[in-house]
Amino acid sequence: MIAARATAKVAERPGLTEDMIAAIIEAGKHRFLHTLALNTSVPQSVAVRLSMSSDEIVRAALAARSGRPREVYAALVEDPFRYAREWLAQNDDIPADLRARLTDDPDTEVRALLGRWWVGAPDEVRRKLLTDPVDRVRVRV
Repeated sequence: MIAARATAKVAERPGLTEDMIAAIIEAGKHRFLHTLALNTSVPQSVAVRLSMSSDEIVRAALAARSGRPREVYAALVEDPFRYAREWLAQNDDIPADLRARLTDDPDTEVRALLGRWWVGAPDEVRRKLLTDPVDRVRVRV
């Protein structure tokens, strides 16, 4: 178990053992889980597990980082928490086919961020964003 005095800094360390990661997850503290989600040196299986977290901020933190497994990004493209999808729209590490699905996102801000941040978007993505019914999205492309 994690000591009550421990800080979330422990979760950002590279080289965490499986037992340490398990203790962090078991503690269930938001700050620890959020920091663990931001840690790019955790095993891919941990990122997959955290992508199913009920904590929406933890899922958004996963979306903001590169180097996650495809299945994490695939789950987050459909995430009900808008901020997770916003971070995906800005993340160049997302596989292009998954990122392109954000052109159909129901939230205008997600589509606008996609247009702003995906500089090398394929022509069909740029076309879809340039013909978006919302001015704010079209202006960002």
